[in-house]
This record gives sequence, structure tokens and C-alpha cells, in this order.
Amino acid sequence: MRLPIGMLGLSWIAFGGCSASGALELGDPGAPIEGDTDTDTDADADTEPDVEPYEWAGEFEGGVAVYTLSDWSICTDENKVELSIDESGVLTGVGKCVRYSGATVPLSFNAQAAEDGEINGEIEMRLTLSQEGEQSYVFDLYGAVGEDGVWLDWDDEVAFDYYEVPVSGEVWAE
Repeated sequence: MRLPIGMLGLSWIAFGGCSASGALELGDPGAPIEGDTDTDTDADADTEPDVEPYEWAGEFEGGVAVYTLSDWSICTDENKVELSIDESGVLTGVGKCVRYSGATVPLSFNAQAAEDGEINGEIEMRLTLSQEGEQSYVFDLYGAVGEDGVWLDWDDEVAFDYYEVPVSGEVWAE
């Protein structure tokens, strides 16, 4: 039987790699391939690109003002905010607003800082705005980070009986 040239080449490829017994010999799975002298597998495995840390990563301390129903902050000068931006641009932090009554309003920050310094996220605080007592509120916040530090701002409303009570605030930290 005569095979066409294309089939003859295919037959040689298919059977040329077999041993005399007809079994395909693969060799040791962990052994280097003939001619491959590179046994450093760690260098080959490190193919992830290096990620540069966020430009404005660091720790920041500052103050806060919280406004309800007026342009006067409900916080005294004893307020404090501690913020941290990690190497991925994730902003977290805590703070407190000490009211003139002596009550403390705890604050919690979670946000993301973009490459251009723009910040978007949330602030959670516990306020007493009604006879129901202290309640937790979450507000969207926005701001920026740069050479001068961090600035954050929020402006929203809270339902109070039949009214909407404005709640806003700002944070500055270096």
C-alpha cells in the first residue's frame, strides 16, 4: 500500500517518537528537558508586574466638624480624626466629635482614593436626633488627598418624624 506524501510525514511524526516496544516514553516529569539547563523555577514563576504603592499612602490626623440644622458645628474643639491610606489607596479611620453637652459622637470612615487623589466612600456616625435615642447613620462622603493632606465632606438628610434634618460635615487631616 502506498501512502500519499502528506500521510507518510504524519505517520513518521506519529510513530517516530515511540520506543522499540511501541510505547511513548515521556521521561521523568520533574527532569529537565534535554538542552534545558535552567533549573531556577522561581525566576520563571515571578511573572506578576510590580505594583507601585499609592502615592499618598500614610497616616493622617486632624479635626472634624458636624452640622445639623445650622451652620454651627455641634463639635467642640476636642474633636479628633485619625485616618490611614494604605498602599492600595484604601482609606480607613476613626474619630470623635465631642458635643457641647459632653456627649461623644463616634465616627468611622471607609473610602477609596483614586490615582488622581479623589476620594469616595462612607462615614458612619452615631447621633441622637430624636427621642428614640442614639442611632447609627451612614452617609456618602467625598473629598481629596494631596500634598496638603486629606479633606473629606458629606451632606445629606436624616428622616426625623415628618421632617428631613440636614446633616453635613467636613474633615481635615495632615
